[in-house]
Amino acid sequence: MATKKEIDVLVEQNIMLSKKSAETIKELKMLTSRIDKLIGIFEKASKQVGEVQTNDQIVRSLSEKLNDLLDQNKTIASGLLALEKYVRQRTAEQRPGSF
Repeated sequence: MATKKEIDVLVEQNIMLSKKSAETIKELKMLTSRIDKLIGIFEKASKQVGEVQTNDQIVRSLSEKLNDLLDQNKTIASGLLALEKYVRQRTAEQRPGSF
């Protein structure tokens, strides 16, 4: 049978093991809390990345529209120059000595 000394050693080891188990549980709770916070940060970052992508898409869309307007303005300017040339020629034909 086990002696008193052996029983005391076993009891002491059991108490130490219980303390370590309690510390481990406490640390696991802290780790879980930190992981939850980290997940929250990643979720916020994901939303912000989505917003940035949306903003980039808006900028691209506006850029395309501005390029279309620039092309339209070039076409209008070309037409106005042609119209001015035509008006000058017609005016010159009507007044042969004035130009």
